[in-house]
Amino acid sequence: MSSPALEIPAEELGLIERTADMPPRPVPSLVTDEDGGAYTLSFVMAMPFLILFICVIVETTFMLAAKIGTVYASFAGARAAIVWDSLDSSGSAESIAQQAAVRAMIPFSSGGVASGSSADSQYSDYLKDYSQRIQAAGKTPAPPRLLRSKSAYASRAVTVSLQRTPRGPNSWDEDLSVDVTYAFPFAVPGVGRMFGTKTSDGYVYPMTSRTTLPNELPHNEERKLGIQYGR
Repeated sequence: MSSPALEIPAEELGLIERTADMPPRPVPSLVTDEDGGAYTLSFVMAMPFLILFICVIVETTFMLAAKIGTVYASFAGARAAIVWDSLDSSGSAESIAQQAAVRAMIPFSSGGVASGSSADSQYSDYLKDYSQRIQAAGKTPAPPRLLRSKSAYASRAVTVSLQRTPRGPNSWDEDLSVDVTYAFPFAVPGVGRMFGTKTSDGYVYPMTSRTTLPNELPHNEERKLGIQYGR
């Protein structure tokens, strides 16, 4: 049984014939033609806001990742300060906490900030050890230039402060709190103008995380163990 033939209405057939006979339109006429202009105008007006909204979503994702980094960096700084707080030399706990926090923030730090792309000398061995361990695991490490850039920005964008709170008037132990503040740089200037602060590194948003750990110092007058930890 044969299928019935497809019949095209006369109106549609005439439209197809007229369209096929139309000569190609030159480019200038396409530019000056106002047909469909109402739809194009609304699209053009909404496009900048749509792009800005997408950029805000992307920047927020990066900010959440950096916030996770500050939480980990504050814990690393507090843990390092507790271990090194029993040194005989004063002030070592603060410097060690700063170094530990910066190292913890290097993977989360921005590598796109142009100024100051050379890494601090105290983190050069850390970056070299990272590359060697990644290669030993059979993986490809990040480019050295990116590592130096991330290390350089983390060393100047991370600030650490320590706070000691005794647990009682006659208590020999205390709570040690470490605050880590990271200046998150915005990649999109428009979003940075909305939420950030203008600095020499562009628009940044400072984010702070705190970790408090018990600091059980030795129960003696010096409150020191006398161990130099390799020094």
